[in-house]
Amino acid sequence: MGLTDVVLDPWCDFGKGWELKKSYLSMSAPWYKPIAGFPKVWTGGTNGLKRATVVLINAKDSAEIVNNYKGKLSGKILIMNTPVHYVPNDLPDLVRWTPAQLDSMQNIKSKAPDTAGVHQCLGEIKGTDKKLKDEVVMLGGHLDSWQGATGATDNAAGCAVIMEAVRILQKSGIKPRRTIRIALWSGEEQGLYGSREYVKKTFADRADMKLKPAR
Repeated sequence: MGLTDVVLDPWCDFGKGWELKKSYLSMSAPWYKPIAGFPKVWTGGTNGLKRATVVLINAKDSAEIVNNYKGKLSGKILIMNTPVHYVPNDLPDLVRWTPAQLDSMQNIKSKAPDTAGVHQCLGEIKGTDKKLKDEVVMLGGHLDSWQGATGATDNAAGCAVIMEAVRILQKSGIKPRRTIRIALWSGEEQGLYGSREYVKKTFADRADMKLKPAR
Protein backbone atom coordinates (compact mmCIF):
# COMPACT_ATOMS: atom_id res chain seq x y z
CA MET A 1 0.00 0.00 0.00
CA GLY A 2 3.02 2.28 0.17
CA LEU A 3 2.65 3.27 3.83
CA THR A 4 5.62 4.45 5.88
CA ASP A 5 6.62 3.81 9.50
CA VAL A 6 4.70 0.53 9.57
CA VAL A 7 5.20 -1.03 13.00
CA LEU A 8 3.87 -3.74 15.28
CA ASP A 9 3.23 -1.75 18.43
CA PRO A 10 3.28 -3.81 21.66
CA TRP A 11 1.13 -2.47 24.46
CA CYS A 12 0.94 -5.08 27.22
CA ASP A 13 1.17 -8.68 28.32
CA PHE A 14 -2.54 -9.36 28.35
CA GLY A 15 -3.23 -11.91 31.06
CA LYS A 16 -3.90 -15.53 30.23
CA GLY A 17 -5.42 -16.83 27.05
CA TRP A 18 -8.87 -18.44 26.98
CA GLU A 19 -10.01 -21.28 24.77
CA LEU A 20 -13.37 -22.98 24.32
CA LYS A 21 -12.73 -26.71 23.99
CA LYS A 22 -16.21 -28.13 24.54
CA SER A 23 -19.63 -26.90 25.63
CA TYR A 24 -23.06 -28.49 25.78
CA LEU A 25 -26.50 -27.14 26.69
CA SER A 26 -29.88 -28.84 26.41
CA MET A 27 -33.40 -28.92 27.79
CA SER A 28 -34.24 -32.22 29.50
CA ALA A 29 -37.93 -31.74 30.42
CA PRO A 30 -40.72 -31.94 29.45
CA TRP A 31 -38.77 -33.31 26.48
CA TYR A 32 -35.20 -33.24 25.19
CA LYS A 33 -34.14 -30.29 23.06
CA PRO A 34 -30.58 -29.11 22.28
CA ILE A 35 -29.92 -25.40 22.86
CA ALA A 36 -27.40 -23.38 20.83
CA GLY A 37 -25.26 -21.22 23.10
CA PHE A 38 -21.69 -20.23 23.95
CA PRO A 39 -19.95 -19.86 27.32
CA LYS A 40 -18.98 -16.37 28.40
CA VAL A 41 -15.28 -15.83 27.68
CA TRP A 42 -12.79 -16.12 30.55
CA THR A 43 -15.19 -18.15 32.66
CA GLY A 44 -14.19 -21.46 34.17
CA GLY A 45 -15.69 -24.81 33.38
CA THR A 46 -18.54 -26.44 35.31
CA ASN A 47 -16.56 -29.61 36.15
CA GLY A 48 -19.17 -31.84 34.57
CA LEU A 49 -22.85 -31.63 33.70
CA LYS A 50 -25.06 -29.40 35.85
CA ARG A 51 -28.84 -29.59 36.17
CA ALA A 52 -31.06 -26.73 37.32
CA THR A 53 -34.49 -25.23 36.85
CA VAL A 54 -34.79 -22.82 33.92
CA VAL A 55 -36.16 -19.31 34.34
CA LEU A 56 -37.26 -17.54 31.15
CA ILE A 57 -36.42 -13.84 31.54
CA ASN A 58 -38.97 -11.63 29.81
CA ALA A 59 -37.70 -8.10 30.41
CA LYS A 60 -36.70 -5.04 28.38
CA ASP A 61 -33.78 -3.88 30.57
CA SER A 62 -31.79 -4.66 33.72
CA ALA A 63 -34.06 -2.49 35.89
CA GLU A 64 -37.06 -4.63 34.96
CA ILE A 65 -35.07 -7.78 35.76
CA VAL A 66 -34.28 -6.42 39.25
CA ASN A 67 -37.90 -5.43 39.87
CA ASN A 68 -39.47 -8.67 38.65
CA TYR A 69 -36.91 -11.34 39.49
CA LYS A 70 -34.94 -10.13 42.52
CA GLY A 71 -34.30 -13.02 44.92
CA LYS A 72 -35.67 -15.61 42.49
CA LEU A 73 -32.64 -16.44 40.32
CA SER A 74 -30.08 -18.02 42.65
CA GLY A 75 -29.09 -21.48 41.42
CA LYS A 76 -31.23 -21.17 38.29
CA ILE A 77 -30.36 -21.30 34.59
CA LEU A 78 -31.49 -18.08 32.91
CA ILE A 79 -32.69 -17.87 29.32
CA MET A 80 -33.47 -14.51 27.75
CA ASN A 81 -36.41 -14.25 25.37
CA THR A 82 -34.56 -12.54 22.49
CA PRO A 83 -34.65 -14.90 19.46
CA VAL A 84 -31.44 -15.31 17.46
CA HIS A 85 -31.16 -16.79 13.98
CA TYR A 86 -28.03 -18.95 13.88
CA VAL A 87 -26.21 -19.84 10.67
CA PRO A 88 -23.14 -22.11 11.11
CA ASN A 89 -20.06 -20.13 10.03
CA ASP A 90 -18.11 -23.33 9.42
CA LEU A 91 -20.66 -24.91 7.06
CA PRO A 92 -18.52 -24.39 3.88
CA ASP A 93 -15.55 -26.08 5.60
CA LEU A 94 -17.65 -28.98 6.84
CA VAL A 95 -18.99 -29.54 3.33
CA ARG A 96 -15.56 -29.34 1.71
CA TRP A 97 -13.47 -31.48 4.11
CA THR A 98 -13.51 -35.28 4.02
CA PRO A 99 -14.73 -37.40 6.96
CA ALA A 100 -11.12 -38.43 7.64
CA GLN A 101 -10.00 -34.79 7.81
CA LEU A 102 -12.84 -33.92 10.17
CA ASP A 103 -12.00 -36.88 12.43
CA SER A 104 -8.34 -35.81 12.58
CA MET A 105 -9.28 -32.37 13.94
CA GLN A 106 -10.01 -33.80 17.38
CA ASN A 107 -6.31 -34.69 17.67
CA ILE A 108 -5.02 -31.15 17.03
CA LYS A 109 -3.14 -29.80 20.06
CA SER A 110 -2.59 -26.09 20.52
CA LYS A 111 1.05 -25.16 21.16
CA ALA A 112 0.43 -21.46 21.68
CA PRO A 113 1.86 -20.04 24.93
CA ASP A 114 -0.67 -19.57 27.71
CA THR A 115 0.42 -15.96 28.18
CA ALA A 116 1.53 -13.86 25.22
CA GLY A 117 2.28 -10.22 24.44
CA VAL A 118 -0.25 -8.24 22.42
CA HIS A 119 0.52 -6.07 19.39
CA GLN A 120 -1.36 -3.78 17.05
CA CYS A 121 -0.27 -2.68 13.58
CA LEU A 122 0.14 0.96 12.53
CA GLY A 123 1.21 2.68 9.32
CA GLU A 124 0.84 6.13 7.78
CA ILE A 125 0.96 8.43 4.78
CA LYS A 126 3.23 11.32 5.73
CA GLY A 127 1.80 14.82 5.51
CA THR A 128 3.47 17.18 3.03
CA ASP A 129 2.66 20.58 4.58
CA LYS A 130 5.50 21.78 6.82
CA LYS A 131 3.06 23.46 9.20
CA LEU A 132 0.42 20.72 9.25
CA LYS A 133 2.36 17.45 8.86
CA ASP A 134 2.46 16.89 12.63
CA GLU A 135 -1.35 16.92 12.74
CA VAL A 136 -2.59 13.33 12.45
CA VAL A 137 -5.81 12.07 10.89
CA MET A 138 -6.49 8.67 12.49
CA LEU A 139 -8.30 5.77 10.81
CA GLY A 140 -8.91 2.70 12.93
CA GLY A 141 -10.41 -0.76 13.01
CA HIS A 142 -9.80 -3.74 15.29
CA LEU A 143 -8.44 -7.14 14.35
CA ASP A 144 -9.85 -9.12 17.27
CA SER A 145 -13.29 -10.73 17.24
CA TRP A 146 -15.56 -12.14 19.93
CA GLN A 147 -16.24 -15.87 20.11
CA GLY A 148 -19.81 -16.73 19.22
CA ALA A 149 -20.36 -13.28 17.67
CA THR A 150 -20.38 -11.85 14.14
CA GLY A 151 -16.80 -12.68 13.13
CA ALA A 152 -15.30 -10.63 10.29
CA THR A 153 -18.02 -7.97 10.32
CA ASP A 154 -16.75 -6.96 13.77
CA ASN A 155 -14.27 -5.78 12.75
CA ALA A 156 -11.98 -7.33 10.12
CA ALA A 157 -14.27 -5.71 7.52
CA GLY A 158 -13.50 -2.29 9.03
CA CYS A 159 -9.77 -3.04 8.84
CA ALA A 160 -10.13 -3.98 5.17
CA VAL A 161 -12.01 -0.73 4.46
CA ILE A 162 -9.33 1.54 5.92
CA MET A 163 -6.55 -0.40 4.19
CA GLU A 164 -8.38 -0.01 0.89
CA ALA A 165 -8.93 3.70 1.58
CA VAL A 166 -5.22 4.42 2.00
CA ARG A 167 -4.39 2.22 -0.99
CA ILE A 168 -6.73 4.33 -3.14
CA LEU A 169 -5.19 7.54 -1.79
CA GLN A 170 -1.69 6.30 -2.65
CA LYS A 171 -2.76 5.08 -6.09
CA SER A 172 -4.41 8.42 -6.89
CA GLY A 173 -1.21 10.32 -6.22
CA ILE A 174 -2.88 12.68 -3.74
CA LYS A 175 -0.40 14.30 -1.33
CA PRO A 176 -2.25 14.97 1.92
CA ARG A 177 -1.20 18.04 3.88
CA ARG A 178 -1.68 16.27 7.21
CA THR A 179 -0.36 12.84 8.16
CA ILE A 180 -2.91 10.04 7.71
CA ARG A 181 -2.30 7.18 10.12
CA ILE A 182 -4.14 3.86 10.19
CA ALA A 183 -4.28 1.61 13.22
CA LEU A 184 -5.37 -2.02 13.29
CA TRP A 185 -6.15 -2.30 16.99
CA SER A 186 -6.04 -5.33 19.26
CA GLY A 187 -7.78 -5.83 22.60
CA GLU A 188 -10.86 -3.89 21.49
CA GLU A 189 -13.43 -6.48 22.50
CA GLN A 190 -12.04 -6.75 26.02
CA GLY A 191 -12.51 -3.02 26.71
CA LEU A 192 -10.83 -0.82 24.04
CA TYR A 193 -7.49 -1.69 25.66
CA GLY A 194 -5.28 -1.42 22.58
CA SER A 195 -6.46 2.00 21.40
CA ARG A 196 -6.51 3.43 24.93
CA GLU A 197 -2.96 2.27 25.61
CA TYR A 198 -1.86 3.77 22.29
CA VAL A 199 -3.44 7.14 23.14
CA LYS A 200 -1.83 7.02 26.59
CA LYS A 201 1.60 6.23 25.15
CA THR A 202 1.44 8.49 22.09
CA PHE A 203 -0.81 11.49 22.77
CA ALA A 204 -1.82 11.95 26.41
CA ASP A 205 -2.61 10.07 29.61
CA ARG A 206 -6.36 10.24 30.24
CA ALA A 207 -5.65 10.81 33.94
CA ASP A 208 -4.23 14.32 33.37
CA MET A 209 -4.59 14.87 29.57
CA LYS A 210 -1.16 16.49 29.32
CA LEU A 211 -0.26 16.35 25.63
CA LYS A 212 2.93 14.58 24.60
CA PRO A 213 5.27 15.70 21.79
CA ALA A 214 4.09 14.77 18.29
CA ARG A 215 5.42 11.48 16.95
